[in-house]
Amino acid sequence: MELLWTICGLGAGSGLPLAGGMFVAGLLGGAGHCSLMCGSFAIAQVAERFADGARMRLWTAVLLPYQLGRLATYSVLGSFAGGIGAAAVWLVDLSWLPAAALAVGAAVFALQALGRLGFGPSIVTRLGRGTRGFTLGLALGFLPCGLVYGALIAAAGAGGAWQGALALAAFGLGTVPALIAVAWLGLAAGKRWLALAQSAAPFVGLANAAVLGVLAVRSL
Repeated sequence: MELLWTICGLGAGSGLPLAGGMFVAGLLGGAGHCSLMCGSFAIAQVAERFADGARMRLWTAVLLPYQLGRLATYSVLGSFAGGIGAAAVWLVDLSWLPAAALAVGAAVFALQALGRLGFGPSIVTRLGRGTRGFTLGLALGFLPCGLVYGALIAAAGAGGAWQGALALAAFGLGTVPALIAVAWLGLAAGKRWLALAQSAAPFVGLANAAVLGVLAVRSL
């Protein structure tokens, strides 16, 4: 958190200067924090892609719909923070929203996993990989995270809604490389143990659903 504030201080102000500092903060924070906190969710999606017959390609590890969903959520949060001028006010007044979003993410993981285990047709599976990934990205953008909270507070001083949205989008972009690296490692492991990855995918999904469910309850 101290590192985040130091870097954001270098880009203090509004608009592009702040966004630049937030991007660097996302890069450094993503390498040491996001890869650990959100890595399991990226690996779970890679496992699902292996189960769907995905190949060992960098594009598979990018998880573009998921990343776009995260950036969309961060941008909206940043616009609220910048427009209102105090992220804490928004988070308190709409405290139910993070819990609801995390519950949606838990439902997506759970329904997809249960469908693969043969417990009825999975509605989520029918939505298509891109739609599932984008929905997960939107939901997981609300994961409780000290770095994101710090970025929101910084965005509150950005000077306006669009400046706040730009700052959080830049921060989110900075975290993308670390998650791609984690997903690539999962992809490489999945190629070596393909059968294990395919059989484990539903259980990894259920585990992630349980984690998100607990976080949703604790967010209330």
